[in-house]
Amino acid sequence: MGSIVRQSSLGLIANYIGILLGFVNVMLIMPSILEAEQIGLINLILSLVMMIYPVLDFSAAQIINRYFTHTSDKQEIFNLSFLISCCGSLFFILVFYFGEPVFIKYYQKNSPEVLPYIWWIYVVSVIMSWTVLAESLSIIYGKYHVAAFFREVFFRLCILCLLIGLILHLYNFKVYSYLHFAMYGLAGVSILIYLKSKGSFRFSFVLPSFSATMKKSMFRFGAFTIFTGLASVIATRVDMIMLGSMEGLKDVGIYTIAMFMATTIEVPRKTVLQSSGPIIRIAIKQNDIDKVVQIQYKTIINLILVGGFLLTMLMSNLDSIYSLIPQGEIFRNGFLVVLFIGLSKIIEMMAGSNDEIILSSKYYAFNIVFIVLMAILSVSLNYMLIPVYGLSGAAGSSLIATVIVVLCKSWVFRILFKKSVYDFTMLSIWIFFALLGAALYFVPNFIHPVLSIFIKGVAGSLAMFVFMKWTKVSPDLNQLINQILIQVKMDHWIKM
Repeated sequence: MGSIVRQSSLGLIANYIGILLGFVNVMLIMPSILEAEQIGLINLILSLVMMIYPVLDFSAAQIINRYFTHTSDKQEIFNLSFLISCCGSLFFILVFYFGEPVFIKYYQKNSPEVLPYIWWIYVVSVIMSWTVLAESLSIIYGKYHVAAFFREVFFRLCILCLLIGLILHLYNFKVYSYLHFAMYGLAGVSILIYLKSKGSFRFSFVLPSFSATMKKSMFRFGAFTIFTGLASVIATRVDMIMLGSMEGLKDVGIYTIAMFMATTIEVPRKTVLQSSGPIIRIAIKQNDIDKVVQIQYKTIINLILVGGFLLTMLMSNLDSIYSLIPQGEIFRNGFLVVLFIGLSKIIEMMAGSNDEIILSSKYYAFNIVFIVLMAILSVSLNYMLIPVYGLSGAAGSSLIATVIVVLCKSWVFRILFKKSVYDFTMLSIWIFFALLGAALYFVPNFIHPVLSIFIKGVAGSLAMFVFMKWTKVSPDLNQLINQILIQVKMDHWIKM
């Protein structure tokens, strides 16, 4: 777990610098120069891309992540994955050609502004699939922080520059929208250039020499993940996609701002899971179930601590945050979206590394049940709740579906591995955050929103520090905090 914590800490630094840049871009600049409908258009296109590219790449990213341990040359598995992705890209030209009338019919009424972008959605999906392959290559070389830097920091710096250009009237919104998505490709190319400079990437057309049995296994796994990939993205992106069709781009724009705040809670989960993934796959290959269970337990504890703290701070300061956002009164309609999506992210953290563990094991087919269940629940609940409750209905659908699926995942993990990873320690953490959240909620807001955020942030941080120091529920996080205190020369004054 120590190596995971080290990688995760580097990744977290990159991710939270990215969040800071994202806050400036999404929460301050975009609402001040773009209409809610324009913000909604950008993010509806992004949601459609995120739904398409995992299927378009024919599971290439999943193959490189699963089978890199079966070849001594990681470059060869990257070459194979890139070839598979190219085949998927060619096939999807037909999908877009024949699917264009369906797309037009679906968005013609409430979001016609997205219709001219249909082929740009295809191009960006191809770009995204290749960028994810570059990130996967970086991760399997143990350089998750590199992928995180280019995806979170470098990309958002590019977006900041583009927004400044828009403020200076160097181009119009339509040109900006094209340049915005082109930056994903620039981030992917930059990752490969970095890896090449470190000797971890080279231009090569050599493919791995897998046995017939291994090729059959890869084909079966690839076919499985194409289907599950589609279902997974439907489950996670369907709310915004359906809002665009049923309510319009303005609601998508409001939902986008709320989602941005809520998904900051998810950053630790993504960081820990991506850095722990290779270690879990190696442990599964060696049949070291005890190590897998240990990683799962520690992952859940650490994610609940970090995610719970972030959600508590976010909700206690949400009124002040909306006061700082340009057009804040418009975007304040997403208050319940932040709460419901934030809670759903915390519930997902309760599943820990469940997806990675099952997907890397011989039981990987079980994932299809979870993903299909999530997709069915999400689509059904959105159809029922969006017409009645609008934005809040979309977010509530995500929360309800997440709770049901995580309960199922936890039950299956216990049955398959004959181990339980939940105990009273986790319940005590939940109780602590409930009490902390209630206490901060009743602290009145001060004259200026920034002052309110600062005071509540300091109070919450002190309470969190005392709780962790007293209970020692996570020795890994305590050790990491001590290392940070040493680096900033504060270990003589304060220590976990």
